[in-house]
Amino acid sequence: MTTELVAQDYAVLPTPTEVVTLKVRDTRLLSGTVENLDGLQTVDGSFLVAVWPGQTPGASTLGDLAAIQPGEVRPFTVDCAMFDELTLSFTASGAGCDVRISARPDRGRR
Repeated sequence: MTTELVAQDYAVLPTPTEVVTLKVRDTRLLSGTVENLDGLQTVDGSFLVAVWPGQTPGASTLGDLAAIQPGEVRPFTVDCAMFDELTLSFTASGAGCDVRISARPDRGRR
């Protein structure tokens, strides 16, 4: 598991797809972007969180990754003070598409 991503591409299905899990135990703030690489479909995303290692990630109220339009780059910043892992999950509006995710921790210890 990683904490930093540099423009990694992921396939998204028309059903909820957990694309990447980030280890954020030693991260205070995590900033990044999600880019919808499709020219026609929108993508809805959400953050799933695990408070301790090995816990099944659960839904959260973090961020706003809803309705990312074709070609749009959506920035996000997440306060990770209470989490061990952060999973990004997406659903494509059509048959499926790709997203590009970048994420970088602030390097601050909590």
